Amino acid sequence: MTLKMLREAVAAMDPELHDFKEVQVWLPGSYIDLTTNRKVFILAGDRLLIEGNLAPGSALEDQG
Repeated sequence: MTLKMLREAVAAMDPELHDFKEVQVWLPGSYIDLTTNRKVFILAGDRLLIEGNLAPGSALEDQG
């Protein structure tokens, strides 16, 4: 997904219904919380990374 595609997808959402909802990334069995750090975006070559952390209880969390 490009940044343009992300902007278009967000712009298509009803702001009255969604503006105050928390945003997470879903992977089967796991959720990733987006950071609230002001430097959430990281430029890495030709990619734009968004910093996040595994939510507690996610399947990807280290069980050891």
